[in-house]
Amino acid sequence: MIWYACEEHLDYIMDDIIDTYMVAPILESYQPIRPSEKKACKWCGQSSEYQLTFELESS
Repeated sequence: MIWYACEEHLDYIMDDIIDTYMVAPILESYQPIRPSEKKACKWCGQSSEYQLTFELESS
């Protein structure tokens, strides 16, 4: 899974992932492939500066 975060809400989103899924995400700067490709922060909907990637463990 990939979640996106702005600078202001990065800590909240990391906490949500860790608390909900019990995994530590991989944090990377978000770089859109095309200028028209914009991802929104999961928390507030503003432009993202980071992407947090994580995998859910299968049961």
